[in-house]
Amino acid sequence: MEIDWNRYKRVDGEENEDDIEEDEEEAWEDDYDKEQKGNLLEITNENFMSVKNKNTYMVVLATYPWCKHCKAEVFMEIFSKTARAKALKKKVRFAKVDLRQQRKVGRELDLGCLEDCAKNIIIFRDGVQEGAYDGTFSQDKEQIDEERDKMVNFLERDCHPSPWPVTSVKELEAIKKEGDKVMPIGIFGPEHEREKAVFIAYARENRAVRHHGLVTDKAEEITKHLLGDYLDKMPAPPIVVMYKNFGNKDDDYPLYFGGANDTFNRGEIESFVSDLQFQPLVWMNSSESDNDKAGLGKRGLPAVHLWLDSAKKHPQVMKAVRRAAVEMQREVAFVYHDYGKEGTKQLHTGITEAARSSLLNYGLDGTSKSPVLGLDGRSITKAFPAANSGLAFKQFAYEGMDGDTTTDDIKDWVRAVLKGDVAAASRSQPIAEEPGSNDQVVTMVGKTFEKYVMQNANDVFLNMYVSTQPHYKIVAPELEKLASALHQAGAHFQVFNYTWDENQIPQAAEGLEMIKRFTPVGTSLLFFLPAGKGGHGVQRHIAADQGTHDAVNMIDFLFQHASKPFDLTKAKSVLKEMSLSHPHPYAANCGVGTELCKTGFSCEHNVCHWTGTPAELDKHNQEAVEKEKEAGKQDL
Repeated sequence: MEIDWNRYKRVDGEENEDDIEEDEEEAWEDDYDKEQKGNLLEITNENFMSVKNKNTYMVVLATYPWCKHCKAEVFMEIFSKTARAKALKKKVRFAKVDLRQQRKVGRELDLGCLEDCAKNIIIFRDGVQEGAYDGTFSQDKEQIDEERDKMVNFLERDCHPSPWPVTSVKELEAIKKEGDKVMPIGIFGPEHEREKAVFIAYARENRAVRHHGLVTDKAEEITKHLLGDYLDKMPAPPIVVMYKNFGNKDDDYPLYFGGANDTFNRGEIESFVSDLQFQPLVWMNSSESDNDKAGLGKRGLPAVHLWLDSAKKHPQVMKAVRRAAVEMQREVAFVYHDYGKEGTKQLHTGITEAARSSLLNYGLDGTSKSPVLGLDGRSITKAFPAANSGLAFKQFAYEGMDGDTTTDDIKDWVRAVLKGDVAAASRSQPIAEEPGSNDQVVTMVGKTFEKYVMQNANDVFLNMYVSTQPHYKIVAPELEKLASALHQAGAHFQVFNYTWDENQIPQAAEGLEMIKRFTPVGTSLLFFLPAGKGGHGVQRHIAADQGTHDAVNMIDFLFQHASKPFDLTKAKSVLKEMSLSHPHPYAANCGVGTELCKTGFSCEHNVCHWTGTPAELDKHNQEAVEKEKEAGKQDL
């Protein structure tokens, strides 16, 4: 047969390796990796005994050619990628065997062909068949890397004994070099066979998660190495030391299990390790969604939060809180919020809106004060007295936190909270540093509700509103006019705003009629409360329900109910003058499209309120004067 060699001629000049397509080159590297870097040894009937005896730790993939699962592309790719992992090089010997061709090997392995082919990944340790890979494989191609990582993680630890026998400080450091951040080290004497068995069972079950050390010889020397820099008196075995590897002395402060309050069983050891496998003080995003390092969702502990405008500005505070966090790791978890590190939009005070909202639950400000400290019970009832377990569902504020607060101050306060000696916080906006005067609208908050509503020496006009609804923006300017007019007319009144959704009603006020009957949902609720009645005798300005939010109607309403009379004519004269700079709102049908807002007004739920420019204001006032003149002529 004649071959047409012209078909193989290069038409674009001489190619070199640089001209090879990138994808093609990667494919070649993949093949090379599988054969060279993959460390995959072909097992046969003849070499099986020598191979398994020669390798300390070997992982064998056993397949049947007729099995559709064994031939699955995803399954094979996960195994081959695992075999090429650099972390396992020189630690794990990978091999494969075709059980149909190598029947002698198949009889010794005694494997079926299961749907979960991970069970056909056999582990040999020192020539002895130890069992199968402790995991499963997904058939989802998008999870190949995730499954590979899981298997690498398991083998990286399982290739060492679990627990890892430690007879010297050098061997202890060898475990540390493996890179785990926390390593439980069990230390036992000859008389602690039961406790040692409990720890070994725990370690074997968690061998894929972290390294575990086992000390049965030179216990005193190794205990001193682990704890000597931190404790003056060494604890006696049996103990489990949480050996940490975060990279600095404070974060690496070790803890031990086995004290007077510990019961040496598997569940207690698991709780000890899972609760304390974190750095003592970790930054957490103020939204509390960035929770991986802090791990609060995994920890069975109350949490102490430190809020700072910038950690760099408060080194002494960070030092005091970090020391408290180190010494209290078995009691509470500590996290800090550094607004300077966050990429989200911040308020003018330097904190985020999410942080401000979170701080309200502690009754803390955060908008004008830094640092602030609070404790969240996080529903951990076991941390509080049984008779007072409801405190676990509360938040607590450290009102006295400042730059001079010491570690002992923090520890004393936290332990007082956990004993039930500190009152729980109530959701509240901060109290204003300067009390408002009677000619201004004063912001009432959760912490001042009782004082202004139930202990009021003057008559009160109160606007309760929800911050997500627009009505308060309409009412607020009218209340400012009202407060000034009442004051100038000699009325004994105080005017207040109260944001319903940012403040908690005090327990003492929950029985008041205005609380039981009227819950703000979509509008501003305006209440008159007579002086000296303890919050009773309430009258509601129901005209606001029909969109009448102007100060003139409000002052007529208050004149009817005031405990002491005032000069209504004077008050209305003041309001008229003030309306020249900010016209009153009016009810209309703009919202349903049957009419348009007047020039300079905007509509919210059929209420038109002033949003105009100075030029529009001049025009509005001129038209009002002309209408007044026209009305006067008609009266004549």
